[in-house]
Amino acid sequence: MAESAEENRQGLIREQNGEIAAWSFLRRFGHGYVIGPVGAGGEMAARALIARWISDNGSEFRRIDDHLPSNQAAS
Repeated sequence: MAESAEENRQGLIREQNGEIAAWSFLRRFGHGYVIGPVGAGGEMAARALIARWISDNGSEFRRIDDHLPSNQAAS
């Protein structure tokens, strides 16, 4: 039986002082998962959300898409 779309995606929300400070999504894609989109006020908050998705999914393949030009992508 095929899984429903709701069973194939998850979201994280980080709150600060009762307000949404950062958010991200993870969904099944092909043979693994795709992480994103990610919305955060800074790089460290975005990295923390991404790290959570990576650590929660063991050895399964994960893909992260970014929208930065290749000369601006963080290494």
